[in-house]
Amino acid sequence: MHSDEGEYVFFSRASIDRPSEIAAIDVLQSPKSKLKGQPITHMNDALLSRIDMQPLEGAWGDEWTYRWNAELFAATGNYVVVMINFHGSTGYGQNFTDSISGDWGGKPYVDLMKGLDYVEKTYPFIDKNREAALGASYGGYMANWLLGHTNRFKCIVSHDGMFNAESAYGMTEELWFPNWEFGGPPWRKRDVYRKWSPHEYTANFKTPTLVVHGQLDYRLDVSQGFDLFTTLQVLKVPSKMLYFPDEGHWVLKPQNSRLWYKTVNDWVDQWCKK
Repeated sequence: MHSDEGEYVFFSRASIDRPSEIAAIDVLQSPKSKLKGQPITHMNDALLSRIDMQPLEGAWGDEWTYRWNAELFAATGNYVVVMINFHGSTGYGQNFTDSISGDWGGKPYVDLMKGLDYVEKTYPFIDKNREAALGASYGGYMANWLLGHTNRFKCIVSHDGMFNAESAYGMTEELWFPNWEFGGPPWRKRDVYRKWSPHEYTANFKTPTLVVHGQLDYRLDVSQGFDLFTTLQVLKVPSKMLYFPDEGHWVLKPQNSRLWYKTVNDWVDQWCKK
């Protein structure tokens, strides 16, 4: 927008500790090195002034979200939230991002374990005997992978994750994705699918697990959640399932979101309390 006083660009701005607000920059007056923007709207100032938000160290997740909000996990003051920039994430070049293809349980798993080792050594206030692992979508897959590969966590939350890579192939609306990631369909790449399928490692499952899945999830069918939960029950691993008949790959309805946070936080509290 142009005026006699300057030429402005208006935009929405959000971060992990602040929902979207409108800001403006006078592109004629502001040096490019100082293009921080001036706030225009203040819809959330009063509410945020009553909340002690914590800063983010690192690039991963520096955006506002009503789903998987790290600030809410840390809000009680009882938890440290660790989010690792593992292989497959952004910020370290395209090769780093692409390197996860065909290696779902490889480099990302190693990164997560090394990253957790680092924060345990660096921050003495972290109680390494009371840790939980949570994830959704690929994070849900990784939660399932952790179930079969480590016992370092007191509990796990697995949300909309892949459990059986072979059966998931025939139930997704995005066939391009598994074909790309695993190099083809299961009948041509069965060794790859089985190598990276969490269900192949069920004999190692011991960690108490909360399973969350939505009936309308077409990316990873709800049968993946039922399969995981049934397996945990048969193995007599402490487990619970939160089932949403009216949600898809994301939990979007406000009341469902409240139930999600309460159920997830209660599960973590149950297993990680002193």
